[in-house]
Amino acid sequence: MLKRLADEASPDAAIDHFVDEFAAKQAAHVPGQLEQVVRSSALTAGDWVGGRPDAIYVLRLEGELLKIRSQGRELALPAAGRDTVVFALESKRYRVKDLPGDYDEADKVALIRSLIDEGLVRLLP
Repeated sequence: MLKRLADEASPDAAIDHFVDEFAAKQAAHVPGQLEQVVRSSALTAGDWVGGRPDAIYVLRLEGELLKIRSQGRELALPAAGRDTVVFALESKRYRVKDLPGDYDEADKVALIRSLIDEGLVRLLP
C-alpha cells in the first residue's frame, strides 16, 4: 500500500496546492492602498505604474481564463492576455500605454485599474 501511494503521489500537485493556499490566505498588507484606489479612478494611458515588488500572487490558466489569486481574492481575466498581465505584474516601471499586446488604451487603463484595485500594481510618481 505504501509503495502504491509513493508511485501515485504527485509532489508537484501538493506543492501547487500549498502555494495556492499561501497566496490566497495572506492577509492584505498594501501600504497606501486606499490612496492608490482613489487615484486609480483618474488613471490615464500616460501614467507611470509598476508591479508591487512585495505582492504575493499565483497565476493559473484555467481553460479560457487566467486567474490571479492573491490576498484571499481571485481575479479572472481572459487567458489571451497572459503576456500582458505578466508584464504588468513583473515590470518595475512603465507607462500604461506601453503595455504589450494588441489592446487599445481604454483596455490597458481598465486592466491596470483592476490590478491597482487588487493591490498588485501601483501608481508611481
